[in-house]
Amino acid sequence: MKKPAQPLLHNLSRILHPPLPLNPRESNKLLGLLNSSFRQQLNGENDENQSQKQSPVNAHLQSVLSSPLFRGPTKREKAKPRSKQSLNGLISEIQETLINPMEYFEEQVAAGEATLKLAKHCLTVHKQNRREYRNTIAYCRKESSVSQPITNWLWASGLEESMEFARDGAFLKLLVPRMVAEGKDSRLWDWLQRLETRIVGSSNESHPELLESFALLLCYFLTGMVSARGSPDATIQTFTAAARKFKHLFQSYAETAFRPARVCLVKHIMRTKSADINASVYEEFQSVLKQSRLDSISLRARLALWHPTNADASLALDLIRNRAIDKMPSARLTPAKKRSHLYLCLKTAETLLEKGRSDEAREVINYIRVHPQLYSYVEPEHSVSIEEWHLEDEEQDFGLASLAM
Repeated sequence: MKKPAQPLLHNLSRILHPPLPLNPRESNKLLGLLNSSFRQQLNGENDENQSQKQSPVNAHLQSVLSSPLFRGPTKREKAKPRSKQSLNGLISEIQETLINPMEYFEEQVAAGEATLKLAKHCLTVHKQNRREYRNTIAYCRKESSVSQPITNWLWASGLEESMEFARDGAFLKLLVPRMVAEGKDSRLWDWLQRLETRIVGSSNESHPELLESFALLLCYFLTGMVSARGSPDATIQTFTAAARKFKHLFQSYAETAFRPARVCLVKHIMRTKSADINASVYEEFQSVLKQSRLDSISLRARLALWHPTNADASLALDLIRNRAIDKMPSARLTPAKKRSHLYLCLKTAETLLEKGRSDEAREVINYIRVHPQLYSYVEPEHSVSIEEWHLEDEEQDFGLASLAM
């Protein structure tokens, strides 16, 4: 018996002409069915009494579907291949990129061409745009989610798991303060925890790089706190919490892992009015420092001068009377150290006068007069505020600026 020709032709047609891709409506319907099926399967393996908001299924789906790798092509990408665009079209694309750097970054993520270098470039452009567009409504809407495309990409690309990006100080300097401004503190604490785990479980050869990454991440965390929160108490409490949370690092590697953050924090304290700092928070910070290798008589003297309710010049006066500057070799007496010592003397004299100890204040002023080398130095190329004098030498010794290059 002869088989009908129509089914044979239909089968042959399917082989020669495969089905066309689904249209948007069919795609959305299929995605909904898959989503529902996947949700039912996972809910069967989890507690069904959990609220919809806290469901692990929802959290997993949200993390997957929000990945920048699922972002579709934009109208600009669909328009024409770059090689066929006119010169005016290329200029227009460059201008749009400069105005919307994070949208451009998301497009590159979807195309599989995102890199740390590109992320730094987009963050730099955004930072420059803040001065020009920060007061516009459109910019303020975008300002709340600048770091989101980059943190999503770090997760999707596996860089967050390996923490390789933390080796790039310039990248951290741009990204971390932005994350603090957007309230992503918990993500930063997670990164610090990942680095600590790697430090504890690594060999001694890899310690320096990992400790440097930890130091920079914590330092820029505090820098972001200073810029975004304004309150010195919040910044001090963050440092204290880090010292307690990562107790092993604080006790064993404080000079490497915590010193840049301490420099940043003390600088902030010296710039802040004492009345704006909570005394108990300040004293807890002093107590934590005394338990580490970051402690020194010089640091104690400076912090005692800046106590919010009970400033004390006794330690600083002892340092001046010991004439430490006279014992220092001329080769080590850099302009930064001179500024640091001069500022210590001036602040000590001011505090003594406030306490009514005029004779001792006069003694400090006479000390400055008989040591003209304190104020006879070559001016730095950049302006240095008086609050920074006592800290600039520490930054130079540690090389913080070079780490962030």
